[in-house]
Amino acid sequence: MIYLFNSACKHSYFANVYRLVGKPAGIRQELRYTEGQNSPPVETDRKFLRSVCTICYVDRYAEGGYRFYPFRRGKIRAISRTQGRVYYEVELGRHCHAASPEDFTRKFYSEVDAGPTLVESNPESSDDGIYCVEGPDLDDQVMCMEDSWARSVDQIYGTFAFRFGAPAFFLTEIMRKNKAPPADELGLKLKANAEYRLTVIYRLINERDVTSKRRICVRIGSEINHEYSLDSRSDRIRLPITLPPTDLTTGYISIRTSVDSEGSSGGNLDYSVDIPFRTRTRRVNLIVLVSLFAVIYLKQAWLWGWQFLNLNTWILSAAEFTPFAIILWAIYKFRGQVRLTGL
Repeated sequence: MIYLFNSACKHSYFANVYRLVGKPAGIRQELRYTEGQNSPPVETDRKFLRSVCTICYVDRYAEGGYRFYPFRRGKIRAISRTQGRVYYEVELGRHCHAASPEDFTRKFYSEVDAGPTLVESNPESSDDGIYCVEGPDLDDQVMCMEDSWARSVDQIYGTFAFRFGAPAFFLTEIMRKNKAPPADELGLKLKANAEYRLTVIYRLINERDVTSKRRICVRIGSEINHEYSLDSRSDRIRLPITLPPTDLTTGYISIRTSVDSEGSSGGNLDYSVDIPFRTRTRRVNLIVLVSLFAVIYLKQAWLWGWQFLNLNTWILSAAEFTPFAIILWAIYKFRGQVRLTGL
């Protein structure tokens, strides 16, 4: 098991916590570390690639030293090193939580001789250990349950950095016929002109007048731009959406959470989570393929004296059609990756 850590000592780290908590399963999210400082050596890249991982939030200000809060499972899909930075691209999986973050942290330190550690009683130190380490799967401490998202969010809200004035945490779900769409490295794979149900589940810290200061905005291109004032501590926002084809480009479902108040997390904050997607029109591609086969079949039938039921007509038509079909399928399948002209 690979353990990836994310703290909240900087604004960008705050934003990444919201992305890791709020994006749907299957979407990929980068975690960035500094080479030679808090990332493992390059020799580990081959071993860590395609490994399952547990993402943990680091509370740097916990009493007695760092405390770890596991909140998401995932799989490392890519590792790259550029200009002194190390990027781990993680395919997000199920949410998880520890029944006792204190016990999990204690067990982690007893089993793993590495990881973030409080240095000289300075929680602001950037030289505080490796943030990507290998260790045993502490499945007796980390659980994946139906309410793991809510439990882990409540635990993170209880840490110093999120205790006051933090925007609402949320989880995004996109469903069609009670099924989540597939995803790849470019985002969700949605069908054009089909209705989906977008659900944003939010949860707030339990403080007085918290709802009057929080908002969530849902934006998709220029077609959808709705802002919601949150009127309870925990609820959901449901929105039916129908998306047009995105022809070679990637669209984004943007969820922004904001708060108008002063607090330990900075005050007057907003964080955006962008969920990439592509839409496709399969019916158009099917019509193209059927039309192509019909043309080839008619040509072969003409060469064989208009013998439509002749076996040779069918065999030669299939033989001539197959390479064209493979090329068209490849263009359709990889058009967003190899930059070929799509259908």
